[in-house]
Amino acid sequence: ADYYALGAVLFESVAGRVPFVLENETGLAHFMQQVLTAPLPPLQTAEGAALPPSFATLLRSLLTRDPAQRLHDPARVELLLEQSRVEHLKA
Repeated sequence: ADYYALGAVLFESVAGRVPFVLENETGLAHFMQQVLTAPLPPLQTAEGAALPPSFATLLRSLLTRDPAQRLHDPARVELLLEQSRVEHLKA
């Protein structure tokens, strides 16, 4: 699996938008510059609510730009998802 893509899909599923947007007026070069260097947008739901800490950690870990530093352990992904579910239920 491509873990960066998983992070982007999870981000979009929760936030209601993709982390970075290709806009016609700025072009592909600007979009790629965003993807490679811009900080991640705020990690929150489409309604503006904060994410459970474990889910925010998961997203940051999956969307790490350096593949060598990116989360790539399916057991850790599963653990962080389960922890975030518990945190959400406690909130």
